[in-house]
Amino acid sequence: MNIANILREEIQRRKFTPTKISKETGLPFSTVSEFTRGVREIGVDKASRIATFLGFHLKVSSEWIDSI
Repeated sequence: MNIANILREEIQRRKFTPTKISKETGLPFSTVSEFTRGVREIGVDKASRIATFLGFHLKVSSEWIDSI
């Protein structure tokens, strides 16, 4: 399971709306809405902002960066 799916599942579990996430993170509503519906993928910066909102901390390793 990748980080995007983990974030989506947690958003669903906590019943957060795209409006709430957008207001709290400063991300555009359309970005959050499309991400939560699985229509759009997001980069590390946006994923980190959503993760922080959810109370998580993303840590990207240099090994992961080297693999992409």
